Amino acid sequence: MWEAELLTPVEGDIGPRMLRIPVIPRGRFLPQQVSGIWFLVERILADCPPVALIADDMGLGKTHCTLATLLYLKQSVDEAAAGRPLACLGGKSGEEWE
Repeated sequence: MWEAELLTPVEGDIGPRMLRIPVIPRGRFLPQQVSGIWFLVERILADCPPVALIADDMGLGKTHCTLATLLYLKQSVDEAAAGRPLACLGGKSGEEWE
């Protein structure tokens, strides 16, 4: 999963393995939430209609994933505007990807 990093557990974590995505400040995600974020990002960046649905039981972090996806995409747009390489484009800049 691109750039997710394993975090040291802290009191209050909701699972034994918590991950961090560097461009999302103070975010702590369960592995399935990171998968959901990457699924949404890939669908939005894919060369097809950006249609995606995340459905599971209540309280598992769908809203958290959606907000994190929006933050990740905003950061990616800002990085692309500055001409920097993007992890979601395999380390290429926006100009190289086109």
